[in-house]
Amino acid sequence: MAIKIIVTDVDGTLTRAGEVAKEGARDTLFSPHTSAFQSLAKEQWESAINQGGNRHDAIRAAFIAAHFPAEEIDGLVAVYAARYGDIAEELVVQGGVYPETVQALQDWKKSFPLYGVSVTPQESLDRTLEGLGLRRFFKKIYGASRSKNEDLQTIIADEGVSPKEVLLIGDGTTDERAAVATGCRFIGVKTTSNQWKDKPFPLVEKLTEVKSILTRERW
Repeated sequence: MAIKIIVTDVDGTLTRAGEVAKEGARDTLFSPHTSAFQSLAKEQWESAINQGGNRHDAIRAAFIAAHFPAEEIDGLVAVYAARYGDIAEELVVQGGVYPETVQALQDWKKSFPLYGVSVTPQESLDRTLEGLGLRRFFKKIYGASRSKNEDLQTIIADEGVSPKEVLLIGDGTTDERAAVATGCRFIGVKTTSNQWKDKPFPLVEKLTEVKSILTRERW
């Protein structure tokens, strides 16, 4: 069954900085704290994100694990999440995008409606894509208000297509899980962070390599 819709993760998939920017923002966010707290926060952060959580979940988990007073946690999460967003957004835009990414998006837009999905809050996501000059390629961008599973289900329903006619491109386990859960096809982007190899789904290093996979009769 031919692909009719392409959906792509944003942060680590489209940008140069990607996960590096997120890690840098996280480390900067917690840098005023002790090294012990920083280690604990990193551990809790990675656990929360790997389970499909967002920055709010990760920050909350860190403060709970560090036994901060329960009545203070909501306020801390709000302040730290906003601060993290500002730092990450700046780092991602500074990092820019690879020329191959722009080339791939230009090619895809000629043949497919393009959608973006991300765990980044909508306003920050929109500013980031505008700053990178990528917003113009997408029919719609979905931020962190819902899960990627729900975003994919909405796209499938709105476009009136079969899940197998939707391709999700991403660089994280949450992307793969969303594709599996909704029945969409998946192509993984190899990064220094995920260290992917020998996976049951196709892998690319550059987004321009996706085209050759789409032209195969079976994949």
